[in-house]
Amino acid sequence: MMTQLRSWWLITFLAFASPVVHGEIVVVVALDSPLQQMTIREVSDIYLGRLKAAAGEKLLVLDHPREGALRERFFKQVNGMDLRRLNAYWARLQFSGETQPPVSLDDSKSVLEMVRRNRHAIGYVDASAVDKSVRTVLTLKE
Repeated sequence: MMTQLRSWWLITFLAFASPVVHGEIVVVVALDSPLQQMTIREVSDIYLGRLKAAAGEKLLVLDHPREGALRERFFKQVNGMDLRRLNAYWARLQFSGETQPPVSLDDSKSVLEMVRRNRHAIGYVDASAVDKSVRTVLTLKE
């Protein structure tokens, strides 16, 4: 009985003590987009509204829900911002009238659908969601 109890506690401890493993996040564009590859700095500038065009074309920047876990991971990796800071950044820019935030879509499936249909679109998704219908221009590893 004591051995079973110790085993149960050990399994419970290991289950909750293990770090959460997330997959890679990829930045994607349409296959017919002129964008081939991007740097993390370029992607950061695009997603912060500092860069509105790339390869001579205006971009349609796609985002995930405002409080989404994937969005939080993406912005942490791209520019070190947590969601609170990011949302305050965009509120300030919107209030000043300088620019608007990226278009927020419901999920990775919606982002991929929009990217496939629009050569000017750029978005990010979990790498496991990507297929050959889009081009990956940046991979973010955790």
